[in-house]
Parts: sequence; structure tokens; C-alpha cells
Amino acid sequence: MAQRRALLWLVVAAGMPLLVGGCAVDNGLPADLAARLADHGVPLRIKRSHAPLTSRAGVIVIARDPALEQRIVAAFALIRIERSDLRFAKRMPADLAAHPDLALWGVDGRPTSLRLRGGGQLEYLYLVTTAEEATLLAEYAYS
Repeated sequence: MAQRRALLWLVVAAGMPLLVGGCAVDNGLPADLAARLADHGVPLRIKRSHAPLTSRAGVIVIARDPALEQRIVAAFALIRIERSDLRFAKRMPADLAAHPDLALWGVDGRPTSLRLRGGGQLEYLYLVTTAEEATLLAEYAYS
């Protein structure tokens, strides 16, 4: 009996990395957005990202690179948004919105430019720049 129990624990312990390795750590948006940008010839080097499993939204932070930022703006026809435009305030993280040197570009309303490889769709895409870094904000659209 003890040998069977030891064997069972060995099998469980050996299989744990397979189970844990298959678990998602985010909702998939950072990878989908990076792939969509790559389709437009815009490779990203992500510094950090946050896309909780319980949300349709996600944030990708990249290093400042004005040339890369202009390629993102051009690829998705993002428009310059004034800081005072309150339509975008609800989607902006408070710490980012309060940044003194913020510049903002975006598009919303499920444009065809935000269709994903697998047939999904993004509701919006914003590019927010500060002196230190650039942030991409996006959200999956409801089906």
C-alpha cells in the first residue's frame, strides 16, 4: 500500500509542470495585440503587460521609441486625442491619466483595422506616451 501511494505521488508530482504550464497567466490580449502589430511590420519589445483573466482589457508597456510609435499610429490610423476629451477618461488608468507630459492617440468603435488573426476583434486601441515609456491600452470587443 505504501509503495502504491508513493508511486501515485510520484506520478502527480511529475505531471504538475504539465498542468501548470498549460494555465494562462493573462487573458491573451498582449499576445494577440503584439501579433496584430507584427502583421503590420511593427515588432514590439514588451517591458511589461497586465491583462487579468477576469477582464477583456489589457495594457502593454514598451520603451519610448518615437519612430515605432509613429508606425503604430499609421498602421491603425490612430487620431490625436486631447487630454481634455472626457470620452477616454473612463478607459485610462488614473496614474497614467495624471501624468504631466501625457500624449494620447487612439481609435475606438471596433474598426476593421483592429480585427485579430483568430477572428476576434478589439473594441479600441490607445497609445499613450510619456517621457519615460509608451503604453498601449486595448480591449476585446463583445462578440
